[in-house]
Amino acid sequence: MGIGHWALGIGSQKSKVKGQKSKAKSQKSKVKSQKSKVKDQKSKVNSQGSRVKSQKSKVKGQKSKVNSQGSKVKGQKSKVKDQKSKVKSQSSKVKG
Repeated sequence: MGIGHWALGIGSQKSKVKGQKSKAKSQKSKVKSQKSKVKDQKSKVNSQGSRVKSQKSKVKGQKSKVNSQGSKVKGQKSKVKDQKSKVKSQSSKVKG
């Protein structure tokens, strides 16, 4: 094998190495883009989580409103009982 053929062999190996380096660079850029996609998805998940939290707080607020309405109903019932007892006492006075 002559020196010229040997030199050609080295040249082809160098071009192979350059090709492999460019492949590695493109893979790195793919990884970076995938990482950015993951970050975007995480931010979407976080925003959805905050939406869920706000909805839960709204539900809690509604529950407290319902509870306060329930206590109002209880208060009205006790007023009705008081009025009934007043009516009974008045009727007993009339009988007496």
